[in-house]
Amino acid sequence: FPHQASVDPNESDIESCDSNDDDDNDIFLYEDHDSSALKTKGREDKTRSIARGEQRTVRFLRLTVAVVLLFSTVATAIAVYTYASSSEQARFEEVFLVDSTKVLGAIDRHLMQTVKSLDALGASMVSFAGATNQTWPFVTVPDFAIRTSKIRDLSSGLIYINHLPLVTQDQRLEWESYSIENSGWVNESMKIQETDDLYYGPIIYDYEINGVVHGDFGDVPYNETRPTLPTWQAG
Repeated sequence: FPHQASVDPNESDIESCDSNDDDDNDIFLYEDHDSSALKTKGREDKTRSIARGEQRTVRFLRLTVAVVLLFSTVATAIAVYTYASSSEQARFEEVFLVDSTKVLGAIDRHLMQTVKSLDALGASMVSFAGATNQTWPFVTVPDFAIRTSKIRDLSSGLIYINHLPLVTQDQRLEWESYSIENSGWVNESMKIQETDDLYYGPIIYDYEINGVVHGDFGDVPYNETRPTLPTWQAG
């Protein structure tokens, strides 16, 4: 008969136990691996969450800094403009006040000088009429062009000076006769005006003596009751 190996039942049990132990170890290993994977995933999720929070914080800080810089720039620009504008306005007003005072002072002095010169001319004419026993308006001042030239030299604003006597209605006929008889001053004045560099008025060589008081619209009617102001001497 062939030989048959004997089998120990205890060995069989031991092998079965070893197999069970290996299976249990594999289960524990898988469980440990799953736990490690979950922990790793949790750490990664937490890291991502922290990173997203930091990114939001960084964006917020950047936006805050940009807004602060923008408002600071605008506020600084407005403050500088306001200060500069106010300073320039004050400076302009100060300079304008000084310059305008100078200009007005010069105008005032020039005007006063002109008025005083004309007043001196009027006083000399009145004095001449009194000294020669002439009565107004029948007064003819000699060298009238020379006198007015001196005044225009002192007062550069004057270009032309006229003597316009006041003639009433009852003096008109007498005045018209007087103007014809004493018209010699016209040629005398034109000769002086020809050589006077300060004279800018008209020099009319071609003229005729009318002998009638006239205005801008022709001869003044004799029934005019108002006084007239005929142009007499000029320079």
